[in-house]
Amino acid sequence: MQFLSTIWIFIQDQILGMKWLSSLIGEFLYSIGLDTSGKIGGSVQFFIYDVIKIVFLLCMLIFVISYIQSFFPQERTKWILGTFHGIGANILAALLGTVIEKLHLENQVEEFIRNAKQIDILQEELTVKDRIKYAWEQVVETLKKVFPYILVGVGIGAFIHNWIPEDIIVRFLGTGNPFGVIIATIVGVPMYADIFGCIPIAEALLAKGARLGVVLSFMMGVTTLSLPSMIMLKKAIKPKLLGLFIGICIVGIIIVGYAFNAFQYLLI
Repeated sequence: MQFLSTIWIFIQDQILGMKWLSSLIGEFLYSIGLDTSGKIGGSVQFFIYDVIKIVFLLCMLIFVISYIQSFFPQERTKWILGTFHGIGANILAALLGTVIEKLHLENQVEEFIRNAKQIDILQEELTVKDRIKYAWEQVVETLKKVFPYILVGVGIGAFIHNWIPEDIIVRFLGTGNPFGVIIATIVGVPMYADIFGCIPIAEALLAKGARLGVVLSFMMGVTTLSLPSMIMLKKAIKPKLLGLFIGICIVGIIIVGYAFNAFQYLLI
């Protein structure tokens, strides 16, 4: 059992967490005269380490998902959804990224979207080389879009990690504040970042003593309910559907946040 625990810790720290990279960057910064134990040096180390780590993990994740997605063209997705009914169909539809049609809210989507013509092109059988090319193109395209947000998110995380006093974060988002989940959700709304840009902020908040559920609520609030996202959605969907979406998301985020707070001792 101890052996398995040691293996898991190694995987978590050195493979997933890439702690070796942090040490390597720290040694490099020290060699050029920057003290990583200080605020400035620590922030620089945090920034470089998290940017490299997040970009690497993001590229790997997108590549794998895109490769799998290449097996599911639009026609096949429709056929799969058509064979399921009830709650199973709703769960599968959510996993495949389709939900509006199943909820019968088509009339809440703006006319110019509903009237847009869809062209179904029969997909020829792709080779492994074709699928790899498609997956790599998705990696490049996605990285171009989210990289600026990664830089912003890591910058905010580095600031929180090394410059904001721990007692301030604990006071508002820590154990003692029963409204921490709600506050974190609301604070995330005016921000705009990709989920990978939120990861370093989450790491910094956890390191400062914020509860797990609070951190998750903040991340979900930023990525799901950000004000710029709502403005863009308003151009595509009508107020009723937008309000329903926001309401469901807020309730879901708060429930998830308090649930993870309650069971944090089992997870960390």
